[in-house]
Amino acid sequence: MSIATLLVVGITGSGNAFTLERMAGAIDLSRFASGVVSLPSSQLIASVPQQLVVPASVNLVGPITELRVGLPCECDVTIEVADDAGSPLFLAECHMPQGWQKVAFSGRDSSGAMLPNGIYYYTVTADGISRTTRVVVSR
Repeated sequence: MSIATLLVVGITGSGNAFTLERMAGAIDLSRFASGVVSLPSSQLIASVPQQLVVPASVNLVGPITELRVGLPCECDVTIEVADDAGSPLFLAECHMPQGWQKVAFSGRDSSGAMLPNGIYYYTVTADGISRTTRVVVSR
């Protein structure tokens, strides 16, 4: 048995700003010939939140910060980062299963440039509901 990590990287332009990661749990990878693994959703869900859950605040002090996002249902998810003035810096869209997901933020904009130290806003929209989190970048 092996532990598998399913990884989706959100890419916009030439920069990689987000990595969306889901731990699939212990599965026997020897049964799969290709790099694609499909599991019934019942094997992926440890606990399912009743509503969209994002952390209240995030501090980015290193190269990458991970945060947990709780999704009440399988749905399309949009992640947007904006500066303090509300100007959009990055947008990622993907389809995610219900349950707890890890989202990693590298502190880069859509062109791949490092964001300067400051305050940014990270908005997660899932199933028509949006939640915004403040991100403090201080490297």
